[in-house]
Amino acid sequence: MVLVLAICAWSHRHGERWALGLGLCFLPVVLTAPFPALRNLGLLPASFLTQYSLAIGAALEIPLQLWLLSRRAREISDADVRAHAMDTRDPLTGLPALHVLHFRLRDALRRARRNRQRCAVLAVDLANYPDILAQHGRDAADRALVLAGARIRGVTRDVDTVSRVDMHHFVVLMEGPVLPAQVVALATQAVAHGLNTSPQLPAGVVLKLHIASVLAPDAARPESFDADNCLPGWPAELGACRPTAARPSCT
Repeated sequence: MVLVLAICAWSHRHGERWALGLGLCFLPVVLTAPFPALRNLGLLPASFLTQYSLAIGAALEIPLQLWLLSRRAREISDADVRAHAMDTRDPLTGLPALHVLHFRLRDALRRARRNRQRCAVLAVDLANYPDILAQHGRDAADRALVLAGARIRGVTRDVDTVSRVDMHHFVVLMEGPVLPAQVVALATQAVAHGLNTSPQLPAGVVLKLHIASVLAPDAARPESFDADNCLPGWPAELGACRPTAARPSCT
């Protein structure tokens, strides 16, 4: 028991944060082990406590150790899952990565051309992100991005894709067939959800979403026929719109 506790203490000093808890799990056995030994030496009378104390200590120790080790294994497993998910997910928002969006957009445009229908691509700008960053700091700005991604995802369909394409710009791919009224409805809902207050943000801060959209492929916009050319022009498209307090989105 002394060796076991020494190893736990040594591991704790070298950075294993679960070692101290594992050492504490051994305490029931450490505290109950002397009773049978003292009884065998004739220093304690024979009784239920001196006869079964070690078994009682082990009965307490084993479940505690299993619980601690299961938590440690789950934490390591979660870390591995998050590390592998970085290949396909945005680390901050958890939304699909940009290359996943490109892949799905290429497929959507191919199906749209084949079936003579259109999908929709919406570019969403968290317009007041620079203000949140300047006034409330990086932590509040990151929380605003996470919340913006969640609220945009909350108004889309299961088959749609939402991705963060740069610092505070998102893109929504609405799988076809899509009608213009559906695009307007989704944009309106996204803007309305963004204006709802949240305890995750500083007091008085809301998400001002600035939205531009296109039904693709569109003969008036040659770039909308190709996934590689469809996305790069969105920053300029969003910059051409001037959202106001009364109309924070532009479609």
